[in-house]
Amino acid sequence: SSSIYARIEYAECLAKLASTRPAAEQFAIAIQQSQNLGNSRAESYAIGRLAHLYEQSKQWQEAQQLTQKALELSEQINAPDILYQWQWQSGRLWNQLGDRQSATI
Repeated sequence: SSSIYARIEYAECLAKLASTRPAAEQFAIAIQQSQNLGNSRAESYAIGRLAHLYEQSKQWQEAQQLTQKALELSEQINAPDILYQWQWQSGRLWNQLGDRQSATI
């Protein structure tokens, strides 16, 4: 489990260096590892961070779809400490997509 979070941190470092593709690959590996271990919390976090990467590269639709998945996972496991992050991210994305009503829900 700690190796998944280490991979997520590594991916975030890559993203800060503008290495979008390698960062996305590392997030995808972290997502796969968390699914293999049945760690929904790590999966939600990795998916949400991948969504943020897409948000930064202005791929709004993809980012919103991933954020929704991260949101659903964090709701299923009752993790309010990460749920609020995906709610906030979702609101920003809905706003970018021009759906202000969904952005404020």
